[in-house]
Amino acid sequence: MYDSQKISGNKAVTLLEQAQKDRIIVTMHLLGKNYERLTIITQIYTKNGITQLAIDKPGDFDKVAESLEERKIRFEFTGKDKLHYLFRTLGGEVSGNEIFVPFPEFIERIQRRQQYRLEPPVGTRMHFAHSLDRHEMTILNVSQGGALICHVKGNPRKPTLQADNHLRGLSIVFPSDEETLKVNVLEAVVKRVTKDPHTNHDRYALQFVQLSKTESKTMAALIQRFEREFLRKRQLLDH
Repeated sequence: MYDSQKISGNKAVTLLEQAQKDRIIVTMHLLGKNYERLTIITQIYTKNGITQLAIDKPGDFDKVAESLEERKIRFEFTGKDKLHYLFRTLGGEVSGNEIFVPFPEFIERIQRRQQYRLEPPVGTRMHFAHSLDRHEMTILNVSQGGALICHVKGNPRKPTLQADNHLRGLSIVFPSDEETLKVNVLEAVVKRVTKDPHTNHDRYALQFVQLSKTESKTMAALIQRFEREFLRKRQLLDH
C-alpha cells in the first residue's frame, strides 16, 4: 500500500518553483481526451493576488483541446527525491507558446516511483526467440518496467503471442549512427494483447520480469537521454 500526502500553500509554491528551476520533465494529461505529452513549467507568477502556472504548450494542444468546454488537466512528475507528484487544474488559457493555468489547490505526493513510458526513436526494435524462431518487433513505447510492441510492417514472420506467454533472451536495439545502443532483458511476460484502433494490428504489452542491475542502469540512462533529446528538439533545454 502506498502513502500519499497533500502539499499546499507556500510549500507547494516552493516545490513547483524548484521543478521549474531544475527543468523537470512533467507529463501532462488532458482529461476527456486520449492525450498525454511531455512538457515543463516555464513560469510561476502572481498577479492581483492570483498565482498562476505557465506550461510550455505542445504543438498539437490547440487542435485537441478546442472541442472541450472546460479544460481539466492532470500533471505528473518525479522529483529529485525520486517521489511521484501530481496535481490537477481546471480552466486556463493559451497565450503564444504557453498554457496558463490556475495554481493548484494542492499537490499530491505519492511514496512510490512511477515509470513514464517513453516513445523511443523511430526504428527501435526488439528481438527475441519464440516458437523456435527469432523475431523482430517494433517498440511503440518503453519504460524500465516494460514495453508496448507490435509487428514490424511487412515482416512475413509474425509471432502469435498470447497473454501470459513468457519470453526469454530479449534484446532492445535503439538506432544510433555513432554507437551501439542495446539493452538485454533476461525475461519478459506478455500482460495484454490489444488491437490498434487504426490498423487493427495486434499490440503486445510486456512486463520485464528479469533485468540485470547493469542493464537496468543502462535502460534508465537511455530513457533519460531520449527525454532530454525530445525537449532539445523543442528548444526547451540548453544545448
